Amino acid sequence: IRDRATLDGALRFAHGLFNRFRGLESRLGTVNRSQADRQLIEQAKQSLMTQLKINEEEAHRKLQKMASASNRKLVELARAVVEASKVERN
Repeated sequence: IRDRATLDGALRFAHGLFNRFRGLESRLGTVNRSQADRQLIEQAKQSLMTQLKINEEEAHRKLQKMASASNRKLVELARAVVEASKVERN
């Protein structure tokens, strides 16, 4: 009986560690996506700044207004701006 209790305790402990790891892994994925989204928005601002000869604040406002007017998320619009600027360069 003692071996069974030890095994049950070890399994509960391992299961708890596994769940904790999965939670941390999930949070890390969210952080990585957020960082990638911010980088994409920065690229889009940089593209607008170059094309329209505007400052960073104006570029950010322009992205926000365009996203709002098209009912899209800022990061989705930023992705479209970056892709469009790549096409223009080629």
